[in-house]
Amino acid sequence: MRETTTVQVCANSHIAIKGELNFMTVRHVLKHLEQSILRLKAVGQIDLQAVTQVDSAGLALLIHLLRFAKYQHKTINFENIPQRLHAISTISGVDRLLFTNEERA
Repeated sequence: MRETTTVQVCANSHIAIKGELNFMTVRHVLKHLEQSILRLKAVGQIDLQAVTQVDSAGLALLIHLLRFAKYQHKTINFENIPQRLHAISTISGVDRLLFTNEERA
């Protein structure tokens, strides 16, 4: 049985994702994440600490969220990024889109 992926708005500027971010789950959480971003103030944090598994579909979702937030005149930052997500984004050449210089080091 697969683990359920959940999105929790912890505060006006903080969203936490818990569970898997992969091909099987991204469509399930996409709308919820977009709605959560709409409720954010100008700048928000998306906490990935409780993400248990991620693949290229999860990476694509995060890139989409950056663009979605930008069109809503908001900024989002990712925190507690899983090591696997760092690796996938570096190999894909998109790490500069998601992470600060310190996070890429």
